[in-house]
Amino acid sequence: MIAKGIAVKIFAEFVAGSNNRKKSLLKSYKFPNKEGKAIVMYYGPAKAAIATFHKEGHNLSYLTEKVTEFEKHSLNPNKSYRHKMLNNAKAIRNYLKHFETLELQLGHSGKFSFLLGDVRINVTPDLHGIDQSGKEIFVKLNFSEKSMKHEYVRTLINCMSYGIQSSLQKNPDSIFFFDVPSGNVFRGVTVTDALVLELLAHSERLQAVWDEL
Repeated sequence: MIAKGIAVKIFAEFVAGSNNRKKSLLKSYKFPNKEGKAIVMYYGPAKAAIATFHKEGHNLSYLTEKVTEFEKHSLNPNKSYRHKMLNNAKAIRNYLKHFETLELQLGHSGKFSFLLGDVRINVTPDLHGIDQSGKEIFVKLNFSEKSMKHEYVRTLINCMSYGIQSSLQKNPDSIFFFDVPSGNVFRGVTVTDALVLELLAHSERLQAVWDEL
């Protein structure tokens, strides 16, 4: 059994990746460095601003002010930091463009984990709370404008749907994945025996590659 939990996005990337990508992905996860951690936190400022916007009930001007604040960093002499903050500003603009009407009363983090065979999967929603219809929702956000593979999105949704049902006994229709640049919304799916068997096969493959590292 893998000693540390695997983030659901890492699991989905593993499934969708080539053999070489699978190995490099798990190697960087098994033996993390500062660069890898920086990549994970790249959109941290945008995520924090959006979470605060919902949690504290701000009006839309709060997010537009955050865009302006982040864009001021364009004068920073550090090129990588400058690009990071400009991309975070763009992420918020995209969120406003497609999801400004979303009303959400945030609750606790909503983090949950579950086992797929001998692999523990960790899910940390970017947003978790009650929407305007009174429904509890768990939301993952994608800010990158890079094209996502169909298999990545499919695995992410399938995995979270199974996890929310098996660990929290909640209906998978509470799962959402927002592709912020395009405005596309992917929803949880019905968990079938075939879906579970497929996920278990992927977890066995991940375990095998992990053990080879």
